[in-house]
Amino acid sequence: MDTVKVKTQGIVLDDMRYGDSSKIIRLFTETLGIVPVMVKGAYLPKSPYVSLSQPFTEGTFRLTKGNHFFYVREGQINHMPMKLRSSYDKIIAASLMAEVVLKSLQEEEVNTKSFFLLKKSYRLLEKTFREDILVCGFLVKLMAFLGFRPSLDFCIKCRSKVSSLQRYDISGGVLCSNCFSKTSKILEHGEKTIYYFRKILYSSLDQLLEMDIEKDIVRDIINLVLEGLQYHLEIRNFNSIKLLP
Repeated sequence: MDTVKVKTQGIVLDDMRYGDSSKIIRLFTETLGIVPVMVKGAYLPKSPYVSLSQPFTEGTFRLTKGNHFFYVREGQINHMPMKLRSSYDKIIAASLMAEVVLKSLQEEEVNTKSFFLLKKSYRLLEKTFREDILVCGFLVKLMAFLGFRPSLDFCIKCRSKVSSLQRYDISGGVLCSNCFSKTSKILEHGEKTIYYFRKILYSSLDQLLEMDIEKDIVRDIINLVLEGLQYHLEIRNFNSIKLLP
């Protein structure tokens, strides 16, 4: 059988040491989805893969498919996120994005929109002083790309126009005053939360850098999205959210 070889763009989501000098990375690629990749000799001081295999690095990879892993044949760094790694808050934000991608997509499930969303988000994360807003924007858009776009204007039960936005159902959107759901929750900030939820959904990532939103509102929206993903994808928890400032 011929060996499968592929060239693809990829972003390193996380890594795990393997033996004395190698590591296994989980690589989010444009053409293959998320794949486990063995990087032999990654811990050797003179290895060409020391920087290429670091979490959050964006590169072009030439891979060979084995029985259990892909293997790196060659690679080059397209972007080394040094500013991202220089800040604790940015590292936590990037780690949360990576964790959500890893838990939301199956191995080798290709989702090109989500790949480019993460790529763009990591680049902008180096520039912003409000990591929480960028994380929020990434999560809202990822949720939509995964097929769980929330209904923010019409009741998800009866489809009537909602005038008083006080309740949100984590299964997919707002509820009117006449409808009830066991998975609904009262919004502490009510209409304000939904207003910014809607604004973030319809704004570009670049536009988010210009927004100034109360931290409590941003955290409310982040929690709504994460709870929605947990509901739809049966995810137990997202560990990195506990560390997000």
